[in-house]
Amino acid sequence: MHERGLVSGLLVQIREVVTPRSPRCVRAVHLTVGEFTGVEPELVRSAFEELAPAVLHHSVQLQLQVVRLAARCRACALEFDVERFHFVCPSCACDNVDIIAGEQFELTSLTIEPLFDAARPGD
Repeated sequence: MHERGLVSGLLVQIREVVTPRSPRCVRAVHLTVGEFTGVEPELVRSAFEELAPAVLHHSVQLQLQVVRLAARCRACALEFDVERFHFVCPSCACDNVDIIAGEQFELTSLTIEPLFDAARPGD
């Protein structure tokens, strides 16, 4: 399962942002997975639930967004969702297309909070 390796690498990136000595903690990880990556979102979720607590030392919510496979026709410039890997423009039937979405596996953002309230009593 290569999803486990991808999640492990993702957690290494997150640890570089929030070190063990940091006064901040990650509450949510926002991840984008394209349909054309060969990555199974549910396996990513399962690997994250298994690996994240040991690396981040607390529970973290995974926000996973799946991006549909989309293309742009080089002949007529129509942008369309690719269905069943049929890379043919529905408008002009041209098969000369560019993939414009659905190939990404990326960490889009982190929700980070302080571990403690920095305000002192009486301030």
